[in-house]
Amino acid sequence: MANPTLIRMMGYASFDEFYAVRSFKKSCEPTYLNKKIKDRLEREGRVRGFEARWKVGRNGTVMYVMENARAIRDAEGKTLYYEGTVEDITERKKAEESIDQYQRQLRSLASELTLAEERERRRISSLLHDHIGQLHATAKMKLGLLESSVEDHALKKEINEIRELIGQAIHYGRTLTFELSPPILYDLGLEPAVEWLTEQLEEQNAITCAFENDGSLKPISDEIRVLLFTAVRELLVNVVKHAAAQHVKITIRRIDDSISIHVADDGTGFNASKKSYHLAEARGYGLFSIRERLHSLGGHMDVRSWIGRGTRIVLQAPLKRGGDIN
Repeated sequence: MANPTLIRMMGYASFDEFYAVRSFKKSCEPTYLNKKIKDRLEREGRVRGFEARWKVGRNGTVMYVMENARAIRDAEGKTLYYEGTVEDITERKKAEESIDQYQRQLRSLASELTLAEERERRRISSLLHDHIGQLHATAKMKLGLLESSVEDHALKKEINEIRELIGQAIHYGRTLTFELSPPILYDLGLEPAVEWLTEQLEEQNAITCAFENDGSLKPISDEIRVLLFTAVRELLVNVVKHAAAQHVKITIRRIDDSISIHVADDGTGFNASKKSYHLAEARGYGLFSIRERLHSLGGHMDVRSWIGRGTRIVLQAPLKRGGDIN
């Protein structure tokens, strides 16, 4: 038995028209009449909020429903029949699917933007090193030759001051080259590059840094290598800007077929609840961005933080398939 509303939801004008369709039991029978649901009804007496996918109407249109059902029993506890309600949630499911697709597209775009940004960083870094750096070095060398041929002490002093200025420009250029896109990331790999980051953090800030690597092979794609390095760099920037930490420790390990990076500090901490950490906190957008980019590549991020007790962030990403698992 069914009321007229359910019959219309299923694409028929009347119950007689619906009942006349021979295949209705295969396509439209309520989910709670399946054995799994019937067993649950027998055990618990009730099923609530069960979502199911029905094919309805003569053309087999897909409809998503939410079912509530209960077993009606006699005084002796024997089941007489089942009674329930059906709510059409097709529009909601379609909206959820659209949102999911939109989120996947956003994650993919975020990943592409990260790679594009890194390519541009590397291009500028190469330009600084190969062209501007070489011009500075040549100018410094020629000034040195000029200085050695000049006898006027005042002029020698001025030439030497110019050489020192060019030397400073060379130093700043090298520093900027490494900050933009450290060659060590491509020449030696992720672990040495992250260790270099920790050394830079300790050198430039009053923070004691520790780096630990388990030494196992961790074959990863260029995309994930760039993303993880960028993510660790962003997390360390957050530590400097917001955490007021005295100690930071970065640990890189291999866990089964994944690479795991822990970034822990003893700073002020923050509210890391899922509802607030990526929206309300000053550092939130960076964390949200990292999480979405990791998710798009099959990884994930776990944030653990308590007010006054520091922060521990875990980044995990898949290794290349078929990589050495020693």
